[in-house]
Amino acid sequence: MSLQNWPLAERLREKLIKLGAAALWEAEVQAVLLQTGTPGCSAFETARGGCSPRNAISSARHALLHASLELSRRH
Repeated sequence: MSLQNWPLAERLREKLIKLGAAALWEAEVQAVLLQTGTPGCSAFETARGGCSPRNAISSARHALLHASLELSRRH
């Protein structure tokens, strides 16, 4: 199901803003970074490993996730 169809209180960006990043699972944080999914695969499903990341996201999004992980390690 598309994240847009989730109840407002459960949507990831709103949850992040209201409760802080610590309240989100790792897959939820990754889904926020991905922003969008592909037909048949939401950003959350991709982040959870339900879809092959190489097939479900563009190389630009793939690079964004790797850069985010590296930034996190450096912090």
